[in-house]
Amino acid sequence: MLMDLLREFWALVVAAFSVVVWAVRLEAKSLGNARDIRSLKDQRGEDLVAARLAREDTSKRLDEILADVRQTNKDIKDILGRLPR
Repeated sequence: MLMDLLREFWALVVAAFSVVVWAVRLEAKSLGNARDIRSLKDQRGEDLVAARLAREDTSKRLDEILADVRQTNKDIKDILGRLPR
């Protein structure tokens, strides 16, 4: 009796087992993806902080260079103003 049922419905049993295995694997994959997304979100936050600090440093250096250029221009104008014409 049991063997007759298995012979008749073996494809259905295998299909049901395959669906269960597929669902378990899908769940594991989705949990892994969620973990990766959280990790990337944290990394993005760290990258944003690093980029902001780099921009602030670049801005500070550009301000220093601008101040040096302005001082150089002023010095040149002072020197040119002292030359006899």
